[in-house]
Amino acid sequence: TGMETEFGKITGMLQVIKEEETPLQKKMNKFAKKISFLIVGMVALLFIIGLISGYEKYQIFLTAIAVSVSAIPEGLPAVVTIGLAFASKKMSQRKVIIKRLSAAESLGSVTVICTDKTGTITEGKMRVVEIYCAEKTFTKKENVLFLGDKKMSLQKEEDLSQLIKTSILCNNARFEINEKNEYELIGDPTESALVLNSLELGFNKKLLTENEKRIKEFPFSSERKMMSIIRKNKERFVYSKGAPEIILKKSNYQLFNGRKINLTKSKREQLMKEAERMQANSLRVLALAFKIDEEKEDAEKNLVFIGFIGMQDPPRKEVRNA
Repeated sequence: TGMETEFGKITGMLQVIKEEETPLQKKMNKFAKKISFLIVGMVALLFIIGLISGYEKYQIFLTAIAVSVSAIPEGLPAVVTIGLAFASKKMSQRKVIIKRLSAAESLGSVTVICTDKTGTITEGKMRVVEIYCAEKTFTKKENVLFLGDKKMSLQKEEDLSQLIKTSILCNNARFEINEKNEYELIGDPTESALVLNSLELGFNKKLLTENEKRIKEFPFSSERKMMSIIRKNKERFVYSKGAPEIILKKSNYQLFNGRKINLTKSKREQLMKEAERMQANSLRVLALAFKIDEEKEDAEKNLVFIGFIGMQDPPRKEVRNA
C-alpha cells in the first residue's frame, strides 16, 4: 500500500528528479573550470617570478590577487543573459512563451521532437484510404475508389462489395443523422471509420443488419487480436476482422473473382507482404474474412479471406507550420 505500490514508486521517483543542466550551462561550467585553472597557474607563475626578481612577498601577493581578479570575465554572464533575452524576445514574437531564459538555448539545441500523435498532430479521426482485394489495390479519394487512375464501380467488383459488407456486419459502431443532416458516428474510432467508409460507398449498415440478424459475437481482445459476429439470414454467416497475421492464420481459403480458392502457404506469405507494405505507409491495416457457418465447434476456423482495409488518422492542416 501507499509508497510501496507501483504508483507510489513512480511518485517517489518524481520527487527526486534532478533538473538537467542546459547545453549552455554545461559549456559555461567547462569554460569556468578552464579559466580557473589558467588563472591559478598564471598567478602561481607570477608569484614565483616576483620572488625571484626580489619583490616583497606582501607586494607580489597583492599584485597576484589583482591580476587574478582582473582576468575573470565578469561581463560574460551579463553578455550571455542579454543574448538569451534577445532570443526569448524573438521567440515571443513567434508566439512561444519561455518561462526560464536558459530554455531558449535548450530549444536551440533540439534535433528531435517526440510528441503524442493521436489528437495532437492528427485529427483523431480514422479514415479508410486504401483497400487490397482480389490482388488489386484500390485507393480512396473524396469518397471515390480508384484502381490506378480509373474510377471503380462497386457493382462490377463482387469481391470488393463482400469486403465492405463484412467490414460493417462485423462491427459494433453505428451512425445517426443529426440536425445538420450529417452522419454522426457512435463507437470505436476504427469501427466508425469502417461504417463511414461503407456509407460513402453506398452501403447502409442499418439495412444490412435488418436483413442479417446478430446471433452471437466473439469479442476482440488484445490476446486474440480479432473479433467475429455470427449473423443469420437464410443461412448462418461468420464475419471476422482483425490483425492480418491472425486472420490469415485462421483462413484456409481466399475469395477471388467470386470463387472460393485454396489459400496456400506461399499465397499467405505474399498477402502478408502486402499488409506489411500498407503498414509501412503509416496505415492501420485490418484483414477481413467470412464463411458460411455450419454450426461446428469453432466458428473462427476455415475462414475465407477477402482482403485488407488500410486506415489513416490524417495530420492536422496546421501541423507543418507548427
